[in-house]
Amino acid sequence: MENKYKGWIEGFGSVIDNQLGVGTKKKVLDQCKSCQQISSDREMAQCVKEVMLKFDQIVTDKEKRYGVMETMGNTCFNNFFVKIAEAVKKKSNNITEIIQNLNNLAGEEHFKLGDKKVYATFNKCLCQIGVKEVIESISKTYCSCSLGWMKNLYKTLLDKSVKVELLEKLHDGVVESQKSDTKIFRNDSPAFNITYPDYFIDLNPSPISKAIFTASHADINLEINVSTISPKRRLEELTKKIVRSLKIITKEIEIISDKPTNLRDGTPAYETIFEYKVVGVFKTKSMHLSVFKDGKWIRVSISAAANNLTEKLKEILYSLEFK
Repeated sequence: MENKYKGWIEGFGSVIDNQLGVGTKKKVLDQCKSCQQISSDREMAQCVKEVMLKFDQIVTDKEKRYGVMETMGNTCFNNFFVKIAEAVKKKSNNITEIIQNLNNLAGEEHFKLGDKKVYATFNKCLCQIGVKEVIESISKTYCSCSLGWMKNLYKTLLDKSVKVELLEKLHDGVVESQKSDTKIFRNDSPAFNITYPDYFIDLNPSPISKAIFTASHADINLEINVSTISPKRRLEELTKKIVRSLKIITKEIEIISDKPTNLRDGTPAYETIFEYKVVGVFKTKSMHLSVFKDGKWIRVSISAAANNLTEKLKEILYSLEFK
């Protein structure tokens, strides 16, 4: 058995011993047949899935389970990532540079600064022991390890303990599982509104995107861009311009859909859907709705993990309304 698999199993057992007692460890871990012989990430994922199922059944106190997993995340960070975080801290002069350097390291904008808080969003499990290879859904208990990981990350970067909240787990779902009120973004010139769910978090736009507004929820990102456009430019020509902007983050771009359309009030528009891989790994889809108004190109776009870009999200784009 590889050290990374053996190390997690032994570490998990040790934490349960310390926090919940030896008897609990034997009930949760020692009887798991899938954990006896492991030779691949897929087999390790199955092992962890079975262990978490037993863990949930035997330890009914959710806070105790989450406490164990938070400790596991803390240990994982100390063993594998603390030196990386220290290097980021060394070359950063302030929180803005810390966020920028973290994103540069990841090759994707996982970390965002907004409303005097730092938000971190990941569209898939990045666990190095192989849990990302799980075929069926794993218990939400496991995701609490990320809380300990993040607490230690920020403590290392900022030289102080900070409050970290786990707002949503990957298995909690996306827009369809939420019931909400709405918020409205209003632009002055040209005058238009966009309506979006109130659980989206408004963020400071990235200088790279040149957006005038961004908001995010889980792995879903909403952006609004307004730029001057030549009166000779046609809507159907904009797809090439969007592709050039996407090439900043990826080279593998596929156009899924590219067609003229109309807003609810009949205003001519153009809708394009792209699929691409970020960092060559994370499959993402983005939908772009473009409109010309008063010599400006208004582009509203939503990006998300490929499986999460739904018709429900499309409604946000088509809420574009001119005043």
